[in-house]
Amino acid sequence: MLRRISRAEEASVSVEAALVTGFLLVPMLLGLWDVARIGVGQAQVQEALQDAITYVAAGNASNSSGITAAAQSAYGSSISVSTSTACYCVQTGTSSPTNPTSVSCTGSCSGDLEQFMSITVSKTVSVPFVVRYLPSSVTVSSTGLVRTG
Repeated sequence: MLRRISRAEEASVSVEAALVTGFLLVPMLLGLWDVARIGVGQAQVQEALQDAITYVAAGNASNSSGITAAAQSAYGSSISVSTSTACYCVQTGTSSPTNPTSVSCTGSCSGDLEQFMSITVSKTVSVPFVVRYLPSSVTVSSTGLVRTG
């Protein structure tokens, strides 16, 4: 009689293990897979931004198609690139430090006119295991500044 009870308990443990695996462990692993894909996408965007910044820092700020090609060199056209230029007037001759003021890049400046390029790189990562109430794709992006003049 004790052997029958022992076998019955083993069978119920097997059923419980199957239920725990099916309802808890598998969804957690699928969610981890989604998070890992988003993390890989973010790493790709960071690397593409670094490539674009290096290209601009080498003196190629006026070549927008080259900037895009530099950013897309490793991961292809899934990477999108946008650039904008901003200029600041920096007062270097004063005894106390002052904040730079934003000015037009074609205007004049009583101090040093410094030009920067803002580069934003983004990528849409599709999530293979869609969870209810969460989007099926996530856009990751990264922005960096490069002094161009």
